[in-house]
Amino acid sequence: MFMEAMDSPSLKAGEYLSDPSRTALGVEFEAALLMQRQGQDIWQVRELRMRALCNQQRLQRSSAEGQWLDYVGRDDTAAKVRWICSLAASN
Repeated sequence: MFMEAMDSPSLKAGEYLSDPSRTALGVEFEAALLMQRQGQDIWQVRELRMRALCNQQRLQRSSAEGQWLDYVGRDDTAAKVRWICSLAASN
């Protein structure tokens, strides 16, 4: 599911999420970032396991060791968390 696009002189990117599922703390989901840096012809994909902590309005990502780490976002992180949490509520 498409979440957001970014287009700047140095980076073009799209954020996607799939498989949102409700947990005791919020919503866990698979995230993908499709990006192309300035001067490169190739698009790269980064995949992450993430979760939205609905009551705290925070996003976290799972590290390679399986630990949840805060995902420092942009000013719109709280709005994204509300949107993600509403997706899982409607399923």
